[in-house]
Amino acid sequence: MAPNLYSDGNLVVSEILSQEVSLKLAERGFFHTHPAIQYAGAAMGSAVSKVDYIDAGAGTLASTAENTAVAGTAFGFTRASITIAQHRLARSVSDMLRFLDSTGTVTNVEDFAADAAGSYAKTLSSLLITAAQSATASVGTSGSDMTWADFRAAKAALVAANAEVTPGSVVCVLHPTQFADLETNAAAAGVGDAVARSPEAQEVMQANAPLSGYRGRYFGVDVFTNTLIPTANSGADYSGFMAARTGLVWADALIEASLAGEREIIVDGGRLQIDFDRDSSKAMTNVYYQALVGASLGQDAAVVKMVTSAT
Repeated sequence: MAPNLYSDGNLVVSEILSQEVSLKLAERGFFHTHPAIQYAGAAMGSAVSKVDYIDAGAGTLASTAENTAVAGTAFGFTRASITIAQHRLARSVSDMLRFLDSTGTVTNVEDFAADAAGSYAKTLSSLLITAAQSATASVGTSGSDMTWADFRAAKAALVAANAEVTPGSVVCVLHPTQFADLETNAAAAGVGDAVARSPEAQEVMQANAPLSGYRGRYFGVDVFTNTLIPTANSGADYSGFMAARTGLVWADALIEASLAGEREIIVDGGRLQIDFDRDSSKAMTNVYYQALVGASLGQDAAVVKMVTSAT
């Protein structure tokens, strides 16, 4: 009797796609919700949002002789301007793919909403990282690996500038290569357990969601890694940064529901719009994400660039 075998190929296909779809490696870190990042509110009537910083409480009383008038001293102001721009992303999925998709990845509204939220967070991270590159202060040595001495020098610069430097009020965003150099330096210096394995760092690590890019709290500074950190010095270095509150600021404009009554989702009170459009002539479903957002350097002295080797 002739057997029926799997290897004959009858009643089976040569390949079958697993119903579980894993995430492709990509930057999904976010840090814009950290307390060190200042939100300037939603703009109305203009695409430029402005934030003023006043020197109230920073004056000194002058010694004045009896029966002598004192001249008025005006408050000092520094103003940051955030230009809000339209940021959009489109996805387009065919009916054939939707109908044959066994995972639900491109058939569920919830999955598109998650994709939109992640893309929005990455966009805002990119805007803040770009804004940080305008900072004047900088630590590190071009072509040299990052060390904990560089890290402490950046924090010292913020302290010297009278920035708010308390545990949890300062954020540091580095390229993964820079953070790897910090780990190497910690091991070489024999302080690996004191820094990377401190109870404080472990507790905060456990409290953060996966894929956030969070690497722990060191010397009171919350550290994130992000591959969007740009290069400097003709690609020889990466330019990470450390920022205290008011150093980086962002603003947005809230999106209202479409007047056309189209199929759409308004997320987070209008900060993100997800719009579905059916193209029947091509049997395609188009999905559009939109956010009106911008970021800028706030107070220059509250941000320090950290420029170290990219290799």
